[in-house]
Amino acid sequence: MDLDFFHQYLIPFVVLCVTVIGLIYVRYKSLVTQNIPPGRKGLPFIGETWDYIMAARRGTPEKFITDRMSKYSPEVFRTSLLGEDMVVLCGATGNKVLFSSYDKYIISWWPYTFKKILMDPSSVGNSANDEAAKMRSFLPQFLKPDSLKNYIPIMDSVAKEQLQKEWSPCKEVKVFALSKKYTFALGCRLFVSIDDPKHVAKFAEPFTQASAGLISLPINLPGTPFNRAVKAGKKIREELKAIITRRKMELSMEDNNHNDNSKNPEGKMDLLTSMILDGLDETEISNKIGGFFIANHASSSVAITFIISYLADYPDVYRKVFQEQMEILKAKGEREYLNWQDLEKMKYSWCMACEVLRLLPPASGTFREAIQDFTYAGYTIPKGWKACWNVYTTHNNPKYFPEPEKFDPSRFEGNGPLPFTFVPFGGGPRMCPGKEYARLEILVFMHNIITKFKWKKLIPDEEIKFIGSPFPAKGLPNDGVKSLKSVPQATNTPHNSHAHTSNVRATVRAVVCVGPADVRNDDQHQTKGDHHLINQRSDRDRPGPAVQRLKRSCVALVIGLIYVRYKSLVRKNIPPGRKGLPFIGETWDYIMAARRGTPAKFITDRMSKYSPDIFRTSLLGEDMVMLCGASGNKVLFSGYDTYIISWWPYAFKKILMDPSSVGNSINDEAAKMRSFLPQFLKPDSLKNYIPVMDSVAKEHLQKEWSPCKEVKVFALSKKYTFALGCKLFVSIDDPKYVAKSAEPFAQVMAGLFSLPINLPGTPYNRAVKAGRRIREELKALITSRKMKLSMEDNNKNNDNSKNPGGKMDLLTSMILDGLDESEISSKMGGFFIANHDTASAAITFIISYLADYPDVYRKVFQGQGRKSVFKLGRRREDEVFMVHGL
Repeated sequence: MDLDFFHQYLIPFVVLCVTVIGLIYVRYKSLVTQNIPPGRKGLPFIGETWDYIMAARRGTPEKFITDRMSKYSPEVFRTSLLGEDMVVLCGATGNKVLFSSYDKYIISWWPYTFKKILMDPSSVGNSANDEAAKMRSFLPQFLKPDSLKNYIPIMDSVAKEQLQKEWSPCKEVKVFALSKKYTFALGCRLFVSIDDPKHVAKFAEPFTQASAGLISLPINLPGTPFNRAVKAGKKIREELKAIITRRKMELSMEDNNHNDNSKNPEGKMDLLTSMILDGLDETEISNKIGGFFIANHASSSVAITFIISYLADYPDVYRKVFQEQMEILKAKGEREYLNWQDLEKMKYSWCMACEVLRLLPPASGTFREAIQDFTYAGYTIPKGWKACWNVYTTHNNPKYFPEPEKFDPSRFEGNGPLPFTFVPFGGGPRMCPGKEYARLEILVFMHNIITKFKWKKLIPDEEIKFIGSPFPAKGLPNDGVKSLKSVPQATNTPHNSHAHTSNVRATVRAVVCVGPADVRNDDQHQTKGDHHLINQRSDRDRPGPAVQRLKRSCVALVIGLIYVRYKSLVRKNIPPGRKGLPFIGETWDYIMAARRGTPAKFITDRMSKYSPDIFRTSLLGEDMVMLCGASGNKVLFSGYDTYIISWWPYAFKKILMDPSSVGNSINDEAAKMRSFLPQFLKPDSLKNYIPVMDSVAKEHLQKEWSPCKEVKVFALSKKYTFALGCKLFVSIDDPKYVAKSAEPFAQVMAGLFSLPINLPGTPYNRAVKAGRRIREELKALITSRKMKLSMEDNNKNNDNSKNPGGKMDLLTSMILDGLDESEISSKMGGFFIANHDTASAAITFIISYLADYPDVYRKVFQGQGRKSVFKLGRRREDEVFMVHGL
């Protein structure tokens, strides 16, 4: 028993420990060799995420950035946020690299919290890069200049309606809450054509919770901000799906009416209708419109709030903005809405808004992922690391903005700031597509409020907090703090170009609850350093016992998570079984059973010990259940999309798929595969393949078997199946090319079921390299085929001398279906490997069993009705077959 224990557990555990230590050492040496940027990773798992969150909650998120720029480097520093190794590229040069190197060195990346909250569970595994590309594919239609011009009168109408309904009747208002009401009502009108106030109010409820959870610890326990945000995101998607269903029905009815010539189908094209007509499904639409709503909800409302705050703080700036807006108003007719030309005249107003966005940007930056090693400022950014740009590296930097703490809209007059220094909307080709929409939304509201009201703050030094975006601490709707005192005139004179200023403007004394930290107060101080200059409140910088509280909180959290997990498992009555060693689980047991040639024993032993119907285990780092027998098979085969979806281990995806597709949902990948295979595998096509198979088999036997006295069946079976695949999948029959292409497939198969240790010389590392070679070879083949198809198409169009209908192999079918090179190479490679490893194994053991059972051989032989070319026999009667793979 002790010896069994030694062999079964102790040796694998020692191997694991040595491997982990070796990996850590190799990783450390590689990082030292690569000269990575200076910095620190902070606590295990947490990194410096807690430091960033606490700096934001104290109202000083810029201090997290500027402190590290001073300590490590003003150009780049390393940290660890959201569980990822991360570098922050600083200054205009860093921004330029991240904005202009897209798809060359970096791609989009979203934190897990973002995807979990904003996206449907079926889409969480999708690549953020692909999702961003899809978003940009249909937004231009909605945000093109002609469309934006048409939105201005609607924005003006909604702003007037909101101010008349929510502001005018009140003596006190809370600006932040009402700004969110305005931006959300406008989004509902333009994105989904909803203007019913009750529907809008109901729809708006979950958005605040969803926004609050985006930058939070991803602890999905009841009562946590993240849990509330996940639930809110689910409510948003459910409501959007209901709206989508209704819109589809309306479009269908309009289409029918159009067919009867009774109704004009041309109507208002909002964002929702545009997505439906582009063929997106409900899940994709709800993901993207939900994200667009949240972005609009959390950005424009913040900007409007602080614009009102700064206008109250700076009378001279207010006077200039007021004069500019009144000149526009005087030129308008009664009840005439704003237009594009009017907004183009609001130059100083936009300069003032830009200065607010510089000091208090709604978003501090976004994330990217390095797709290859690259060098910046003399340091190496390793592939797979996350990169971040942050507004505070330039917005608060005296190198780019002299006296950065000073509120000065004139900075944006004339040529304005240097490129890549003012980046509230990002920059380069991937600049926020909603920038112009936000500009119009803000300017329209500025015009309406400044021409109707005058206000002053109730709390001049109100604290500013940050949860993702900045917000006034006392400006939330449920605080119950007096915010805005307004006394409208008894009469409200209509807009008239001949009216005097005092008549066209309803004079309102207002006390606004919102405002930035007063940059003119003496209790602020300038942070030392050549590369930054920021305003801080000394009372915010007092140190506290945060580290001790953090330690206690972490311990309590871990204990709580373990307890909750234990209780949930007990309560759920999970299947019997065991999980084995930490991290490894029972993976090693399975691999050893397979290498001994008895993989069935791993299954049957547990069926005997736990249950013949089902048992629990842990394989490939995942909790797993094995459903046994015909009933178990039936559940798994017939419960697809109801209870289960496809899943592949990470090691499989890393070897078989292009790096850009590794993050994609396997369920979606499998669905795509099944969408085009029926054409290739339909009965009529299969009938045509039989003569080809017969020809290849004869040729293979004549060439590889006939001249030999002894052969190795397994190797030759693989040769046959691979040659046949080359002929049918990609129409290649050149023996040299086929032999060369076959080389990496054996290495791939050897690495699929190995420990995923990506170090030189390991089976897994060899398999990853072999997979890359396979995809590169396939991509070259795809390029060649595309050129050939293009030439054939040109010949057909020019002289009709060639019949375009020819043999349709799998490769041509995929190209004509519009798949890109990465998708084709990933799927074709997987199909080659499946065929290479299954049919060849089946043929090998069929030959083996025919040699073992003469009676069976005789019956099969008689059924073939021809003389046998070969006589079968074993060289070793006691040959042991090694089980490799499944």
